[in-house]
Amino acid sequence: APYLDGFDIQVIASQSTRVAGMRTKIIDLSQASFDEIVSTTERFEDIEWTEISNPAAGVEIAMNTARSPMDKQSVRDAMMLTWDPASWNENIWNGQSSMSAGVPLLSPEWRLADDEFRSRFSDSSAANSLLSSAEIKPTDSVVIKVGEFGQQYIDEATAVAEGLTSVGIRAELERVSTRKFGDEVWTGGDFDIAVGAPPPIASTTGYLFAVHHSDGPWNTTRYFDAEIDRMIEAQAHEYDPTKRRELLVDLQRRILAASHRFIASTRTTNWMWWDYVHDFEPLTPRGNTDFLTRVWMTERPPKLD
Repeated sequence: APYLDGFDIQVIASQSTRVAGMRTKIIDLSQASFDEIVSTTERFEDIEWTEISNPAAGVEIAMNTARSPMDKQSVRDAMMLTWDPASWNENIWNGQSSMSAGVPLLSPEWRLADDEFRSRFSDSSAANSLLSSAEIKPTDSVVIKVGEFGQQYIDEATAVAEGLTSVGIRAELERVSTRKFGDEVWTGGDFDIAVGAPPPIASTTGYLFAVHHSDGPWNTTRYFDAEIDRMIEAQAHEYDPTKRRELLVDLQRRILAASHRFIASTRTTNWMWWDYVHDFEPLTPRGNTDFLTRVWMTERPPKLD
């Protein structure tokens, strides 16, 4: 490795130009929308494609367990039940997003099953039942701090507030710059509920130790669980892929059950490439480009007219 003499990377803002370049074999591989890729692969059976999920480019929702009323587990459970990430992903992100338990994973096989994730959301009657016994004070209200990462983040924070309001929890939005969000949320822990990009940490283990471990410098939701600490440490020293997968799935299940942070929307990208391009697996956690060292090609056929 690397298996190629080099790459010629062209930055082409126009999607239609990229797609046209693919169809004429001027370009060997490219990103495009799901609809464009479907249309292209229907016409050209020698073009392959994939959809890549990247939690690092998603939307994280975090609840500060050191502040009222988020300091009560039943309240956090109820809050999550007022939200509908599946609907947000369809309506706000045009279906080009998915959910995860809040851990950037290098392999899709390490993910918690979607049905387990979905069971924690979108049940207003269960939310009201939990809140009726939670003894929330009439004066309790929450501020949702949302980073200015783009309009879709603002729309998602608005949906979070609407969900809480639907069960009688007063909520208001505070929009902050991305820099202020980094200072106050990622590292400072100055928030009630936060909506924004996940902390910029590259690896699965690095993220777990920094964000979810009780000694983590970015554990700003203030949630501590000795069993989560043990599981984080165990997976870091586990080299059997099957055992590590089991540990990571159980770990995501326990993190999700704590109801304090999760990835509501995991951004996805779609790639297509001609079948003479081999071993193209564009997994890019935090911009990692190691996958490019494994790509190779057989002889490129003539360009198409």
